[in-house]
Amino acid sequence: MKIPFTKILTPNQIKDWDAYTLEAEQIESIYLMERAAQEFAYWLNALNILPSSRQLLVVCGTGNNGGDGFALARILHSWKIDVQVIHCQTSDSWSADCAINRARLQELDIPLKDLRPEDKFPNLEDYEVMIDALFGVGLNRPIEGYWAAWIEYLNQQSFKKVALDIPSGLFAHETSTGAIIKANHTGSFQVPKLAFFLPENQNYVGDWELVEIGLSPNFLPTITSPYYVVSKNHVFHLLKERNKYAHKGTFGHALLVAGSYGKIGAAVLAAKAILKIGAGLVTVQVPKCGYTILQIAFPEAMVVTDEHEEYFTKVTTLQAFKTIGIGPGLGTTLATAEGLKDLLEQTTQPLVLDADALNLLAQHKDWLTKLPKGSILTPHPKEFERLLEQLATI
Repeated sequence: MKIPFTKILTPNQIKDWDAYTLEAEQIESIYLMERAAQEFAYWLNALNILPSSRQLLVVCGTGNNGGDGFALARILHSWKIDVQVIHCQTSDSWSADCAINRARLQELDIPLKDLRPEDKFPNLEDYEVMIDALFGVGLNRPIEGYWAAWIEYLNQQSFKKVALDIPSGLFAHETSTGAIIKANHTGSFQVPKLAFFLPENQNYVGDWELVEIGLSPNFLPTITSPYYVVSKNHVFHLLKERNKYAHKGTFGHALLVAGSYGKIGAAVLAAKAILKIGAGLVTVQVPKCGYTILQIAFPEAMVVTDEHEEYFTKVTTLQAFKTIGIGPGLGTTLATAEGLKDLLEQTTQPLVLDADALNLLAQHKDWLTKLPKGSILTPHPKEFERLLEQLATI
């Protein structure tokens, strides 16, 4: 079954989705907040980190994220969890639903402490788990001053930290600055946030999972997003069962151009990957110094050699191959650059360009227009940065 890709939404789109759901179900926002808190509680329970003997702390803010936290505290209290709440007065006013859920909490025997910028930080040694419900996806400025110091104080504690929807201080859809909660776990409502996929945010997000809160599925087809999440479930339908009468010629012949003196190992690793992923035949072109190494390290591959002893200069034949990969360990000599240019001008097969092939493209921006249709570029962050500098000038 084909599963649609998960869209990554902006904070404004998430807000619109909430509003769409309220209208579609004819409910008030406080009921949606209650549902979100209930589903988060179920998810939290499945993590198996709820304390059995020590206390759990919920740190709430003054917005809707804080309202979620108050509702969650009530639910956990009903499960006989020893819950305490700190309400951080980050603003002079509270959201309407935050105020409602605080009032509901105060009707129960749940310890509640207000924390204001003039207050000394409380001792937190008795807590085993902390739920971060301080700031949500609506945050649009760095956290500074007293509340930044408070977040750093929370980060210093030994308890498990679980972020409700998003770690406080982390911008959902752009680069973050300022203090940010370092969560061990994050339960993201309905969809992931773009920030979760940025490597610099790994220490803040921790292990994240989606928490379905019942937002209307009819909303997503009405909006667009340039960002999608692709998982194993999304690509399973693309895998085709192999015919029992198929043979190696059925699955295509790939050419790999890789390696230079001292870097033949890159050619070995890439060749193994090509065969592993499903190519029927693999031919590897290496400089003459790599012939013996490759034949011994990976005898499954066919090997042809460049006319040069130490680096790539040109591809001698292209007709036999369905697709071509070039770049791993290739080097960036002038002769290698000319060989890549010649390949780009000759081939009509799709290319996979990696490593030094991308570095050479970054040095010769006009070659980007020569890429055959269906080509794939696989840069790591630094290679991507070099390429972007050139793409911006085209």
